[in-house]
Amino acid sequence: MTRSPQRSILAALAAALLFAAALWSQSEFPLPDAWRHWRYSSPVEAPAGHTGVVSVVASPAVTAHAQPRWADLRVVDETGREIPYVLHTVQDRHSVEQRPARLMEVSFRPGESTQGIVDLDVDPAEHNSLEVQIARSDYFLWVEVAISPDGRSWRILNERSPVYRFAASGLDGNQTIRYSASRSRYLRVRLLEGAEKLPLNAVRVAQEIRREAERAPLEATVQPHPAAPVNESWWLADLGEARLPISEVRFAVDQPEFHRAVRVRSSDDGKAWRTAGYGDIYRIPPRASTATEEASQRERMLVRFQEAQARFWRVEVLNRNDPPLAGTRVQLLGTPRRVIFRVEAGRSYRLLMGHPRATAAQYEMARLTPEVELEAAPAASLGAIAVNPAWADPAPWTERHPYLLWIALLAAAAILGLLALRALRG
Repeated sequence: MTRSPQRSILAALAAALLFAAALWSQSEFPLPDAWRHWRYSSPVEAPAGHTGVVSVVASPAVTAHAQPRWADLRVVDETGREIPYVLHTVQDRHSVEQRPARLMEVSFRPGESTQGIVDLDVDPAEHNSLEVQIARSDYFLWVEVAISPDGRSWRILNERSPVYRFAASGLDGNQTIRYSASRSRYLRVRLLEGAEKLPLNAVRVAQEIRREAERAPLEATVQPHPAAPVNESWWLADLGEARLPISEVRFAVDQPEFHRAVRVRSSDDGKAWRTAGYGDIYRIPPRASTATEEASQRERMLVRFQEAQARFWRVEVLNRNDPPLAGTRVQLLGTPRRVIFRVEAGRSYRLLMGHPRATAAQYEMARLTPEVELEAAPAASLGAIAVNPAWADPAPWTERHPYLLWIALLAAAAILGLLALRALRG
């Protein structure tokens, strides 16, 4: 990516002005002396009269004022007493149980498809996903999956789902087709490409259980980027100094039918980029009247990846030889952090942040509180972030006054020089 120096300077100035304005508009709230190294705080508004656990979301403003990974978050009451808390997230849960499966025969019908029949043996356990192994480094195919109790009469569960691998572009792609849960003994997989017989070498059948993580959209502007190479479309976001954690990119597309591979990159300086994740998005209108596939099998408009923090984010859509998608909008999302702690009726609480040298707190509450109780905690809200007027920099004296150290070193060097000169004359 290339950016003009003028645009970079203007963007940096705009971010600095916004940050300065935010600081200028903040009120003040003095913290007890024991918390003088915490620069910011926010009041917690718990449900009136409530005693027990409450949950408050660490907002983007809190994240922007806190250390990376929220290491400096603390909760105190009006007396300055530290209150244990759990930093809780609802994360993705994905389990896979493989099912015994045998690829019995692979046949080819010119002009139509390569077909494989899979036998899961008598009375198989429930299954809902099929992974195909195709001996090619680069391909894109549509796949149909059908089930049968006897290998003769078939019912389509997924009429058209994409599998692909673009090794030349550094994308392993996707080779898994998901369908409604079934206990049928036989599966029929059709690779809908009739030019030649495809090297379908093996399959793996499994039962997948998924729980989706909680996601929340970020207030970040994602704009098309004109520096994209031919056959790609790029979108760029600058999160400024907040560097909010990202774990999902979501798309809105006007085009009625499409498939595109997507790569997501991040950068700290807008120059050196690293791959954060990849995936694909598609929309497939239903066609076969016998298909019973779910809507989620005909459309995917998001890419998920392991959470990361960076200032710059670039979303790259690989169009290959197709035109860019019509009416595309891109949105960044993250997994909210919830600060969960116990409150007592009649007391007030504040969330503290802004200690540049604090290490993450460790409380036994995280080990002793059941997850079901954490997820059932009633919501509390955060007030405006206030500045601690009595804030004291926790850095050592020598780091806060480096010029004095340099003066002392220069003075010492001068004295040693004078002593050496006197010794030479003597």
